[in-house]
Amino acid sequence: MFSEPVRNKSGYYEIRWSEHDAKAKRSRSRSQSCGTKNKREAVAFREHFIKSQGVIAAATTAWTVHQVLDAYERRHLLAKGAGSVNALYVIRRELGPLDVADLTEDVIDAFRDKRLLSVTSGTVRRELNALKAGLNWAASRRRSPAILFGLDLPTIDLPADNPPRTNYLSQQEEERMFALAAARASSNDIFPRRRIGLFLTIALETAARAGAIRGLTWDRVDFTSGLIDFRDPSKVITKKKRVPVPISARLRPVLEEAYRRREVGNNFVLGHAGSVRNPFVKFCEDNSFNCTIHDLRRTWATLRVAWGAPIEKVAAVLGDTIEVTTKH
Repeated sequence: MFSEPVRNKSGYYEIRWSEHDAKAKRSRSRSQSCGTKNKREAVAFREHFIKSQGVIAAATTAWTVHQVLDAYERRHLLAKGAGSVNALYVIRRELGPLDVADLTEDVIDAFRDKRLLSVTSGTVRRELNALKAGLNWAASRRRSPAILFGLDLPTIDLPADNPPRTNYLSQQEEERMFALAAARASSNDIFPRRRIGLFLTIALETAARAGAIRGLTWDRVDFTSGLIDFRDPSKVITKKKRVPVPISARLRPVLEEAYRRREVGNNFVLGHAGSVRNPFVKFCEDNSFNCTIHDLRRTWATLRVAWGAPIEKVAAVLGDTIEVTTKH
């Protein structure tokens, strides 16, 4: 019987239960952190955790990779981000039908080498780490890989991590991009072209990640206090923290114009939360900019440090630690 979520000494909710150890002829107390301090999220976590236990209890030694990841995803439903979802999708597509017993080191090495022909080593590391996490988690539910699978888990060798990227716009390039984007956002052009202009001005002035900007709603843009709150109350907090950011003098008129022209009943600042990747690539090609969307965030941080801003203040706006900010 699983308990209702209760707070532990750290303030996080956890669920508790007892398991009978037939070998020791006694019961053991077990607990599992819900990974949240929010009661509603903890209750939802408990429900999915119980379902995942049912999947595991019904399993046999002939589990497929797909079945293992299915149980793992149930357990981590509240915590996984887009990167994890994509990584698990690739593993399912390439290795899902295999029995875990057939998941040899040669098979994994072949998967790794094949993926490295088309994607970066960082992407392959994410995919293999997702597989590794799923296998380790499933094995831990039975205390020993041999009990669950009847064999040892394979060794998963990860490709070397990518070095930190260093590409960013110069101050002159950044000023030119902002001017072009602001003009586009305030023009009488069609909505998709105005939308990419608005996205770029926000990205250049706030250092927010693309997903945070795409999901931004007008109720979190406070012109009175001069703050944009990128924290989405409907999303689980992850290591990629979202923070409130001041509305700069350069960005304010662009935002105010967009607010006046917003569609009634539509709360998204960009009109919708859809991708901006293709319009961004087209904008850069048309205006001779050589950068990625994430380079805009790197540009903001690099220029502020060059202008003498304290590294701790730059890190606070980025939502990163001082160590991560210094590294990149």
